[in-house]
Amino acid sequence: MKRLPAIAKKAGLSLAAFAIALLLALLGAWIFRAPIASSLAQRELAKLGFESVELTVDELSLETTQASGISLATQFGEAQIESLRINYTIDGLWEAGKIDGLTIEGLRARVHIPESDGDEESDLELSPDNLHSFLQSLPLQQIPLDALSISNASLTVVSAFGVEEISFDAKANRTPEQGLRFDLQLADATDALTLDGVLDNDGKLQIGAQFQLSDPSATLDRLLPDWRSRLPDTSIHTLGQTNGKFGLRFSDAKQIESTATLEIADLDFSYDDLTATLPKLKISVHSDDLNSFEAQLETTPQRLEWDTFALVPNTPLSLKLWSEDSTSVSVESIQPIAWRYDQDTAQGIFTLEANLQLDDEASPQLSGAARFETSSVSGYAIAPFSTRFSGDFSQIAFTSDPIRFRSSSDAVLEAGTGSIGIPEDDELPIDFRFQSILHAKGLEGFPVALSVAPLELSLGSSIGDRESTYLLTLKNSDAAQLFASAEGASAEGDLQIIIDATEDAIAETYRGTATFSVSNLSTQFESLRGEGLSLQGEVAFSDITTELLETTPGPASFERIASKLTAKIDWQASQIESASARAQWSGGSLQFANEESGDYSLEIALSCGILNIDTLRLDQLYLNQTHRGTVDGISGSSTASAMLDGVPLSLLIEHHLAQPLSDAQLTGSYHLEPATFAHSDLLSRFAPQAMGASFSAAISAEGAFRASAAEADASLSLKLSDGSFNHPPSQLSASGIEGRVLLESLTRLDGGDLQSSLRIDALQAGDLRSSGAAVDFIVRDGTHLDIRLAQLQLFSGAARLDPLQLPLDGSDFAGSIQLERISLGELSRYADLFDGEMEGNVNGRLPFRLRDGQFEPQRGHLQLPSGETATLSYHAEGLLTDSDPNAPKQKPSLSDRVLKFLNIEPERIVERSLSNVTIDQFDAQLFPEDDPDTPLRVQLSGSARTEEMTLPVVISVRVHGTMSELYNFLIRLNSL
Repeated sequence: MKRLPAIAKKAGLSLAAFAIALLLALLGAWIFRAPIASSLAQRELAKLGFESVELTVDELSLETTQASGISLATQFGEAQIESLRINYTIDGLWEAGKIDGLTIEGLRARVHIPESDGDEESDLELSPDNLHSFLQSLPLQQIPLDALSISNASLTVVSAFGVEEISFDAKANRTPEQGLRFDLQLADATDALTLDGVLDNDGKLQIGAQFQLSDPSATLDRLLPDWRSRLPDTSIHTLGQTNGKFGLRFSDAKQIESTATLEIADLDFSYDDLTATLPKLKISVHSDDLNSFEAQLETTPQRLEWDTFALVPNTPLSLKLWSEDSTSVSVESIQPIAWRYDQDTAQGIFTLEANLQLDDEASPQLSGAARFETSSVSGYAIAPFSTRFSGDFSQIAFTSDPIRFRSSSDAVLEAGTGSIGIPEDDELPIDFRFQSILHAKGLEGFPVALSVAPLELSLGSSIGDRESTYLLTLKNSDAAQLFASAEGASAEGDLQIIIDATEDAIAETYRGTATFSVSNLSTQFESLRGEGLSLQGEVAFSDITTELLETTPGPASFERIASKLTAKIDWQASQIESASARAQWSGGSLQFANEESGDYSLEIALSCGILNIDTLRLDQLYLNQTHRGTVDGISGSSTASAMLDGVPLSLLIEHHLAQPLSDAQLTGSYHLEPATFAHSDLLSRFAPQAMGASFSAAISAEGAFRASAAEADASLSLKLSDGSFNHPPSQLSASGIEGRVLLESLTRLDGGDLQSSLRIDALQAGDLRSSGAAVDFIVRDGTHLDIRLAQLQLFSGAARLDPLQLPLDGSDFAGSIQLERISLGELSRYADLFDGEMEGNVNGRLPFRLRDGQFEPQRGHLQLPSGETATLSYHAEGLLTDSDPNAPKQKPSLSDRVLKFLNIEPERIVERSLSNVTIDQFDAQLFPEDDPDTPLRVQLSGSARTEEMTLPVVISVRVHGTMSELYNFLIRLNSL
């Protein structure tokens, strides 16, 4: 580069010397005129170092010389000139060697620029002094020309970069007032350059340049064929028309003022992970000296992205750069910059200020601040905050203001600190570290306002060209309260969350694990409390792509993500308690994995030592679930077992879930193995009115179920066998119980066409026994029982309930019981206080109703079947004739004496007549409306036969009391 001033100086002096030598030689040979002028000119030019000089003098006068066919060569190159014309005056030429004008047409010059070695290039330093010295070395003032015109010229430059041909026109003229003014225009088919300037008489120089490149890429390809390879990791996709202006003003050696403007259209390029599409880029620079400058960059990017960080398309970007001396450079955003990260995961507006100190060339120092005016992350707006940074290009430290969510002033990321380590070796990864304290109070979206304990946040990452690692850790600083709410909910324990991920930049995939653990956990909610809880979990992932994470959620994306995940969660608890339940020594696990067959597997296990639900206690409770399938369908089974009052329970469920991620349809079946209870008091725990009751039975159940987004339902087949029941307080017992309840729909509690049944071999209420009880019914829509058959055997007869629609909600209803051929003999033997026998049967009817929750018997009756009679034989001997010997004697009346005279004993006749009574009419009135205090009235009529006579008999019996008293009387009639 040191050769450049020398070459320029020699070129200028050679041009002047060439013209003067040519004139002197030609004038000296004036007398010989043109024939010998050419020879003299060639000799003089050869003395100046020109080689292979050829020319022809066409005109030679005292004012003008014109030559043609000029050919010159030097060590720097060669030139041909079609026509050269020199204007002068003899006086000026003789006294000062001055030429009035030089006109050159058809110049064809070829310049060879030799390669320079590294030492020469390193000696060049761009400074005001050196630049001023270079300009002073140019022979602009020394050239004895008042005017210069070059037209139709071309210059071919041969260098290490190749061969480039430039067409140009040039003009220059000197005036006593303005000094030297020059104008140079270069142009080809696509490019144009205009250079003009003024060198005044005081030596002050002002230069201006304008250029236009219609196809800059093609121009660079011609001028610098390897220019793309000189831009490592950079790809210029498109480079549109480029316009530029440049101006220099040299006042003196210390004062150089410069301005420059560059406008580039349709610039599309990429550098490493940075891609940009700029429809228009404008750069303006102003400098008062070479040690300071002020610049402005303006553009509206259509796209400007760095990996997943990007500026919002079509928003203005305006930056100011300046330097007050050569030791620092500063940059500042003139207006806020709109940005976004990972599509729209995070976005906002920020401003930037930065300064680069260049005092230490080996370690420049960078410092600055960024202000984020508006930001949002995953839809959560963040309040404005600032961050400050400082360091060198190997290590940058930064701090941030507290970061708050706009939606809640209680959610705060405290002022944090961090660092960015940039190794000198490009092959080594960049190291990033950040630490802060996370406060999460009153977060939106929770059912209650939670006050969450502070969490220590630590983020470390190693970012490389091929692979990057990330490690995020969250943990509570003290083993204290994890969260609390105003409603009284709270939790205490040790929490830790770790996310360890590795990014493959080449494949654009992620792999790693996310683990969490909670130990020494105790919880307290309004209706739930836990002690001694611990929870651990891990989710492992591999080959997760950024494209996959950005995919719209759906069956396809879920399948692709799930196929790359495995998960495991375990938990344990000493005690979990709610208002109605308590679990002791419980635990469980969940495992999700991918099978080699391509199916997913999900296994769930739960266990509990003791589970109390109200008054129900289950021991040794185990639940195991296994699920396998794909997104098209999942099949599985569940088994549950427990001990209930020492009775083993076992439940099996099998299911299939079709299209779980779209139109999910669940179908399956369940089966409860027979559970055999012996003298269990289970009923009394749920029904206080059954206190003291016990039952024995084998109970099993099975059914099918189905579910979808619109509905869910199941069927039920409940079987009870070998059953018995005993309730001493009510003296009610039953044995030989067999039953089956069938439901088509548990949701509607509807049996459809399925008939349920109940059979009881023996039923006893107090002393009252019956047998052969049978009930057939259908459950209808959960509203009523359609009782089609209800009967039992009683006193050698039958009691049958008329078909009945029995409401299940306790609403009013009415029914009737038909009594058929109830044996009077059985009744008489049942009534132990009745000292006699009866033979015969009665029929009857007993209506009833339920009104306002009260059972009300209606007026009923018992009668002899049509055409049938009954007999009564009462052991009445001595009933009327046995007298108390201690009773006082009464004086006989006249009738007594007459009966005694006739030898007639009426009392004995009555006693004998009661032992043989034929009943023609039996009428038992039950619950008559006209006498509610007399629930039972019985009237018998017939004839009694003795040896002496036949007597008519009429017997009336009235039972007084309430209905409950009547019931207690009847069930104890055999014991009274």
